[in-house]
Amino acid sequence: MMKPSVYVVDDDADFRSYLSTMLAAGGYEVVGIETGNDLLRRLTPPDMPSVILLDVLLPDSDGIEIMAKIKQAGIAVPVIMLSGAGQVRTVVEAMKLGARDFLTKPFDDGALEDAIQNVLEAASQSEKPVQLAAVGDQSSGLVTANPKMQRLPKSSGVWRTRMCPS
Repeated sequence: MMKPSVYVVDDDADFRSYLSTMLAAGGYEVVGIETGNDLLRRLTPPDMPSVILLDVLLPDSDGIEIMAKIKQAGIAVPVIMLSGAGQVRTVVEAMKLGARDFLTKPFDDGALEDAIQNVLEAASQSEKPVQLAAVGDQSSGLVTANPKMQRLPKSSGVWRTRMCPS
């Protein structure tokens, strides 16, 4: 089983080193990154991290801008924002852009570990394959996993309705 990987993006070298050491001791593969642009350059398949720890204040941009660029690029890596100041506006913006959590520095190591575990568990739940059952005849175009939809009789009219263009 592969170890989960974490990108730690923070311009404070001591803090980045501390988090890297702590997370590596916890079984994670860790990459320390100093700037937002360095992070964006590294976010290329197949070497995507399991989670990103992203500081709000970076020397070349802020974490909110980086989050927007990650979202715009369609990159689906969970992000936990880190900040020395928990301003409500920043927290709200980060969450709107898809941040999975927001921790204010200094934070307890246990809180960070819990946040990472929660994000990884949520990601593993969303990766489970969904079994879809085709119902009706092949020309109906209706595919569903909903048992109520599967019980609908063909005479209901649903089967004659195309749900999406073919």
